[in-house]
Amino acid sequence: MKIVRTLKFVLPIVVVLAILLFLLLGTGGGDDITSNQPYQPSAQKTQHVVHIEEEINELEQSSVNEFSKDTYERILNRIENNYTNGELGADNPENEQWKEILTKHLYAVYTSKFVDRAFYLFSASEWRRDDLNFIRNETRAIKTSPLLEKGSPADEKFDEILNILNRYDLISNFIAECKNFSYTNYQITGIFPINEVKSKIQTSKEYLNQVRSNQYVNNCRQLNNDLRQVPRTLLNAHINYLRNKVNNSTERFRQYNRHEDYLRSIKTPLERELVDFLHQHEEIYNISDRQSINNIFRTLDNDNNAAWEYFRN
Repeated sequence: MKIVRTLKFVLPIVVVLAILLFLLLGTGGGDDITSNQPYQPSAQKTQHVVHIEEEINELEQSSVNEFSKDTYERILNRIENNYTNGELGADNPENEQWKEILTKHLYAVYTSKFVDRAFYLFSASEWRRDDLNFIRNETRAIKTSPLLEKGSPADEKFDEILNILNRYDLISNFIAECKNFSYTNYQITGIFPINEVKSKIQTSKEYLNQVRSNQYVNNCRQLNNDLRQVPRTLLNAHINYLRNKVNNSTERFRQYNRHEDYLRSIKTPLERELVDFLHQHEEIYNISDRQSINNIFRTLDNDNNAAWEYFRN
C-alpha cells in the first residue's frame, strides 16, 4: 500500500516533468537559418499560419529565372500584420513563437532562392548591369541581417558572390579607364605617354589570365571581349592624339617669315613623330592601322603644300 501511495504521488510529477522537457526541447534555440525546414511548434496552427506557410512553399518552388524580392516582402508584411493583430497564435507567447518561426523559415527560403538566382546569372554569357546592381545591393543587405549566422555556409556563399562582383567591378573600371584614356598636350614638344599605354596593355593581359581562372567572371562575354580590345582602344587613343596634334598645327605657317622656319618648327617634328609611330606601333599594340596614319600624313603634306604656296607668293 505504501508503494502504491508513493507511485500516486510521484507519477504526476514525472508526467509534468516529461511535458516540460518536451516543450523545452521543442522550443529551444539554435535553429539553422540556412535550413528550409521550419520548426513546428506544439500549438495548433491558425488559418493565417497555414496560409503563410503555403505562400512560403510557393516561393520555394518558384522559378530560378527571376528574383523574388517582391514576394518575400509581401509575405514578410503579412507575417508582421498577422502578428500585430494577434492572429498567429491563441495567446501572446504562441503569437510570438509563430512570428519567429515563420520569419526564419521565409528568410531561409528567400536567401536560398536568391543565391540560386545569382549563380544562375553568373553562369550566363550576358551579364546585365541592372541584375548585377541588384545582386550587389541585396547581398550587402542580407549580410547585415541578424538572421544570418556569421561564418555559416550561407554566409560563405554571400562572400563568394561579393568576391565575384568585386573582381568584375575591378576589371570593368579598368576597361572604362582605357576607353576614356586620352592625351591633350598638342604642343609640338608634347610627348604621348607611351609607357603608361604599355603598362595598361600589360595589365589587360594579366586580367585576361585572371578572368580565365575565375569560373564565373570568365563566363561574361562582354568583359572578355573588352579586355581583348584594350590594345585596339589605346591604339585609337594614340592615333586620335596624333590626328589632333597635326590638325591643331595646320595654318601655323602664317606665324613664320620663311618656309624653312615652318619646316624646322612644325612640319619636320610632326613628320618625325608620325614616322616613329609607324615603325613602332605594331610592336607596342600588336595591331596595325597604317591607313589612319597615312591619312594624317596626307593632312600634314597638304598643310606643307599650302605653306609652300603661301611663302612663294
